[in-house]
Amino acid sequence: MDEVGVKGEDPSQTTLWNFFIRRVKDCLHMVLAFSPVGAKFRQRAQRFPALFTTCSIDYFLEWPEEALISVASKAIQKFKVDCTEDVKGHLEHHMGRVHNLISVVT
Repeated sequence: MDEVGVKGEDPSQTTLWNFFIRRVKDCLHMVLAFSPVGAKFRQRAQRFPALFTTCSIDYFLEWPEEALISVASKAIQKFKVDCTEDVKGHLEHHMGRVHNLISVVT
């Protein structure tokens, strides 16, 4: 890789910018940003399998437990669960905690 500027001298802003753009063009192939929430992600994965078979999915931030419980609550609402509301609430909290524990283990 080419170095920027002359040793011992600070390169100009233009030189640094051009170096950055050249590095991005050389190293960045493709970045796709999809939200993994909802049906659209699944539909895109089914329509364009070549994009998803060789990709890496990076989750940059851990979800707070409250968010995981909220997602579990919305998921459970779609199903008829034969139990009391108290039991259903405990199930939602359990699902959120289990997902949170998985991130701690890995």
